[in-house]
Amino acid sequence: MYDCVLKGGRIIDPSQNIDDILDLAIEKNKISSLDKDIDPKTALQVFYLKEKLVVPGLIDLHTHVYWKGSSISVSPDEIAPKSGITTMVDAGSTGAGNYLAFKDYIIESSICNIFTFLNIAYAGIPYVSKYLNFSENQFLETLNIASLVDTIKTFSNNIIGIKVRLGVKGSGKSGLLPLLLALKASEITEKPLMVHIGDPPPAIQEILPYLRKGDIVTHSFRGGANKFLDNKGNVISEVWKARERGVLFDVGHGKGSFSFKTAKDMINANFYPDTISTDMHSLSIKHVIDLPTTMSKFINLGMSLPKVIHACTYTPASVISQEPKIGQLREGSVADISVFELTDSEYKYFDSYNNILIGNKKLVPIMTLKNGQLIYPINL
Repeated sequence: MYDCVLKGGRIIDPSQNIDDILDLAIEKNKISSLDKDIDPKTALQVFYLKEKLVVPGLIDLHTHVYWKGSSISVSPDEIAPKSGITTMVDAGSTGAGNYLAFKDYIIESSICNIFTFLNIAYAGIPYVSKYLNFSENQFLETLNIASLVDTIKTFSNNIIGIKVRLGVKGSGKSGLLPLLLALKASEITEKPLMVHIGDPPPAIQEILPYLRKGDIVTHSFRGGANKFLDNKGNVISEVWKARERGVLFDVGHGKGSFSFKTAKDMINANFYPDTISTDMHSLSIKHVIDLPTTMSKFINLGMSLPKVIHACTYTPASVISQEPKIGQLREGSVADISVFELTDSEYKYFDSYNNILIGNKKLVPIMTLKNGQLIYPINL
């Protein structure tokens, strides 16, 4: 007997080029079978999902979920299940000085998987709130590489990279120094960087040449200063060169880092995001809403549904070195699964600058399974 069968849904797994009406069986918390017609009598539980989308559990590569330990973080268990998210990656809320509390009190008790980009600053991001807003990197004494490296080596299974914030509110007068220190730590630990791009200085043209294959640039579709476009709306050459080297480009929507105009111009230039993420935190939540809403914005901007799903499943799973365990609907993979309706109506979407996009598609979460267990909604 299977533990569970999902019947009649539209299975979309871009990593396997699957887009078909199929049944999916779960046994012992793993995907056991994909087939055209699995007998419902062979399952202890059956969900009939005609006209629903069945996709790998979503992975949000940029969040802030050191709940109650960081001034801007949100609760992962409040956000993830109802959004179809089964894995979240915290992008620098903690550093070497407070990672252990994050691990013991949030990561180990959460319903979803949580991985970490460890902040180069010893205390992470403690100073950004509605009351205070200045960068952790302005205190150069806290950029202690020895403690960073030691913590990463000790907890290397969970810490998948190093986060560094650059820009006038990110690195302040220290300029490129936090990036150079992060690169040194990256070389020692063999972990990639996630680089936050804010308003200059430093300029994007100064930052990108330092980045290597596997490093991630977040806030890649921002507007204003340090956007990735020139005055004519063309993607600047340093961005193309970085992509050619294997640098990855993440959305990181956030409160002030996503522009419809920039996204349209970059998509028109055939420059798509490698990963779509929210930069979900307490100050951005009303702009972001959730990951399915962020995905819906890209669908309405002209990105295909399989590309959007790929950018929230297989690619981020590869970034955190968890494929094929998650990010796919492959036999033997963990049964982390999200189910959606793709609705047709008129919807109003907002970017980080309160510009409006009128769209006709919206991804609506229906159910979420983690390790084969239903975590949303819990009353079925």
